[in-house]
Amino acid sequence: MKNITISEKAYQKSKDLLRHISSDAGFVASAIDIDNYRRVFARDGVVATLASLMSQDKELIETGKKTLKTLAKYQDETGRIISNVSPDGKKISFGTQVGRIDASAWFVIGVGQYVKRTKDKDFAKRLYPSVKKTMQYLAAIETNGRGFLYIPYGGDWADEYLNHGYVLFDQLLYLQAQRDFIFLSSFLKKDIKKTAKEKCEFLQRQILVNFIPKLKLVDDPAFYQRSEAFEKLHQSFKKPYAFAYFVQGDIGEYFDAFANVLLLLLIDLPENFKNTLLKHFYKVLRKQKIPILPAFSPVIKKDHDEKNHHRWKILQFSYMFRKKNRPYHFHNGGLWPLIQGFFISALCKNKKKQKAVCLTIELAKILDKEDYKFSEYFDGKYGKPNGTEFLGFSAASYMIAYLCSHKNKKLFL
Repeated sequence: MKNITISEKAYQKSKDLLRHISSDAGFVASAIDIDNYRRVFARDGVVATLASLMSQDKELIETGKKTLKTLAKYQDETGRIISNVSPDGKKISFGTQVGRIDASAWFVIGVGQYVKRTKDKDFAKRLYPSVKKTMQYLAAIETNGRGFLYIPYGGDWADEYLNHGYVLFDQLLYLQAQRDFIFLSSFLKKDIKKTAKEKCEFLQRQILVNFIPKLKLVDDPAFYQRSEAFEKLHQSFKKPYAFAYFVQGDIGEYFDAFANVLLLLLIDLPENFKNTLLKHFYKVLRKQKIPILPAFSPVIKKDHDEKNHHRWKILQFSYMFRKKNRPYHFHNGGLWPLIQGFFISALCKNKKKQKAVCLTIELAKILDKEDYKFSEYFDGKYGKPNGTEFLGFSAASYMIAYLCSHKNKKLFL
């Protein structure tokens, strides 16, 4: 038998898990039947589908196709996409406390990326009406019609954390969804308003201007709110990264790793800011017990400074099944393979290939040490595996990292 590297072994183990969580309805979230993880999730399913498409594995790609069909099947009359559904279709959820708005954006991205890679015209024709309806739903979430989605607490993947209002992570997903919708419309020779392309271009500008105060573009037409209060709040932010969200009277000053990774992946950033942001990513990684990024940092604790004490209070009541956001756990400083895989992809996109290869190998070693249980996250204090095991998006994210760093693949076409 041919000797394989630890990176290759982790890749094969990752593919094995995706096969294990395949069902007739698509990818379920986990091989473990706990809480609602034995369901097809929009978010998890699309991430698994993206990894499958990159792998060119026909069996996995077929499961990805089934996932997208399932999401379209249970779309409601408004156009929104389910958060999750049981494989038999008997249990459907659009979200518990609030709807998961990112589910709809992930669906559009999944269909767009699937068609880009497979050129499956029949599939594109079949799902295009659902995609168009989803885009209409997302446009309605621009509650003032000015380009940004308005996200409630718990409205995206960080469903028990503090992000709300105009959340950077969701605006970036919305940007990619718009790009993929424009592609699908062109692929099928559908009439699409010129304003759709202009809207997409303007959204990219809005993201740069509003979430990165270092660019000092307050006079730009894309600046969201021309008021003295917002300008003062905006200019008070002095960090080396884009902030997590803004809302009346508040901005999320903490580091949202996933959002800033998507920023690197989806937008050609000004060189100075990009280099500063990458240095911050490396600095955050060096502080961890194991080289995996935390979802959000710094950790929010009970004895947090007065300015942020209210955030701790909110965290105490932001949960569904049980409290997960203890310090250094879950979104509150937990280390996520999901984000790490996307980060490695972003490094490749930004010509940091050597660093990407090194981090992929380190991630493979971590997966090997935990005997390929593909934990949801690792606690940020001790680096121990935690959360739900055999999670599909942890495996899929490693596949993304490996295929980008070792095989020169791209995550988004």
